[in-house]
Amino acid sequence: MKDIKEAASELDDTTAALGRFTRLLLSNHRVIEGKSSKNAAKLAKALRHVRTFASDLSLAIFDGWGDGCHRKHEARLFLEDRVDNALEILKKAGKESATPILTFHLIFAADIDQQDKMWHESTVQVFDETSKDCHKPQLLGQHSGKSQVTFTTSKATSSPLRPEITAIGDICKAITSANINKQHIVFADQKLGTICTDETIRYKIQCVETMTLRDLFSVANAPRWGPILPWKFRMVLALRLASSLLQLLQTKWLQNTWSKDMVYFQLQPGSTDTNLLLDLGQPFVSLTLDPSSAESTQLEPVEPKIALLELGILLLEIWHEVTLESRFGLNEGPKGYYQRLGLAVEWLDDTHNPLPELYDQAVSHCIQRPAGEARSKNWEDIKFWGTICGEVVEPLSKNCRQWR
Repeated sequence: MKDIKEAASELDDTTAALGRFTRLLLSNHRVIEGKSSKNAAKLAKALRHVRTFASDLSLAIFDGWGDGCHRKHEARLFLEDRVDNALEILKKAGKESATPILTFHLIFAADIDQQDKMWHESTVQVFDETSKDCHKPQLLGQHSGKSQVTFTTSKATSSPLRPEITAIGDICKAITSANINKQHIVFADQKLGTICTDETIRYKIQCVETMTLRDLFSVANAPRWGPILPWKFRMVLALRLASSLLQLLQTKWLQNTWSKDMVYFQLQPGSTDTNLLLDLGQPFVSLTLDPSSAESTQLEPVEPKIALLELGILLLEIWHEVTLESRFGLNEGPKGYYQRLGLAVEWLDDTHNPLPELYDQAVSHCIQRPAGEARSKNWEDIKFWGTICGEVVEPLSKNCRQWR
């Protein structure tokens, strides 16, 4: 029995070493190839357009809350990967059209008192861009601080091809007015305003409980049989986070890097401590404006290698359903880049519960490649975006094909 155990242990070590060697060969092979596919390049261009729209929208919402109406305002943005409609975005961007280029799905909320919230679920429709160069988007760290999307009090000019847009000066007043008049409205961008619609939109007074991804990991670490998160959920969430890194990076919703404390889920009615009913299909990020605290519109650019490393760590946490801190028995994770990189590489080399091939490709690129590659890269390099789309977003998208 002792000899069998020693042989099994030796076989495990050999298999682990072979797995690391294979991953290294595949990583070097992708380095030699070096060029993103045409589909990845198109996806990169489309996501750059989305980032420009999201940046303007976040600033417009930040500036669009009235003073003195509520204690705190919040805009929840649901995460979407936008891989399937990338070609449609490219086709419509910069051109006048009767249909929007894309839509953002949001919930506008405001604290009324300690128990209740004003709640309005709606969409923001993007019709066209004017006098913008989305091939060279401007980072918020270099931004003047003024939104390219403006709130006015007059009637916005409407094109014959699109519905009439009524410009607004205060988000809360527009929502309240629509509720009083029993109107269904959606918001429109670039000149942010309202459009009357027959679309069903929920408006209600209630306190909606939420849970962060970190909280979900703590539930997952409780004694149980099997994973708490379905395979589909983990794969789709990973894709949305990877794509949203490019869509939202350095907007007010994603100012620096991804973390498990920034990804939220809504608790459905009837949820209890022992029976959590989470809306796993609609993860979101939150933009909160608290008038009592000083907010700045200036954001410092984050290094690509840091942003990608944190994405890679988050993808590892999602697959294993455990936090980096819990995995290594730490009360608090290290702050330094190289300390976190060392832990991520060690975790990636762990052969227990190995990552699926395409998932492993995406995570390996985030953790291993940027350390040497991204030193000379920046977020304005379209080829760098294409590489991320080809090596991270596309492999994760292929994992999700069966649910599309």
